[in-house]
Amino acid sequence: MGELAALPEPTYIPEKSCRQDFALGEPVKPFRLARVDGQAAIAPEGYRGRVMLLNFWGTWCKPCLEELPKFDALYRRYHESGLTLVAVATDEDAAPVEAFINEHKLAARVALGGEDAAGAYERPSFPFSLVVDGEGTIVATYEFVDETCLGELEQTLRTELAKL
Repeated sequence: MGELAALPEPTYIPEKSCRQDFALGEPVKPFRLARVDGQAAIAPEGYRGRVMLLNFWGTWCKPCLEELPKFDALYRRYHESGLTLVAVATDEDAAPVEAFINEHKLAARVALGGEDAAGAYERPSFPFSLVVDGEGTIVATYEFVDETCLGELEQTLRTELAKL
């Protein structure tokens, strides 16, 4: 038993390229979710004319917690150029979500209780993210974005922002 306790935690290693092929070319699916901060509800159609990085995550998901602060840094860098980051937490309880937001000082728009919204994409694992163009069409999809994939995601965002 002691030997098992000494083993490092498993690390996620992508099986193929950073980008995935689910939902490409489809319109972003509609949803309306309450924001954790109590401001107006989040609905994807409210971000037409901007590039949206739509991230589905949960506080129970270690890769999600690693990825979201990196996405928030991209949001801060490109917000003025037309990027919106919508982080849809699948948690039902706001307390751990709020604690994570406060700990990392996230600027993203964070929605709560997005399990049904996430389920509409029929993904078997979390986290997953969609890049949505200014017309509301999904142009790129990703599962866990680690350091090796972050540059690719940033280039995708820059390409879409240049089209606005």
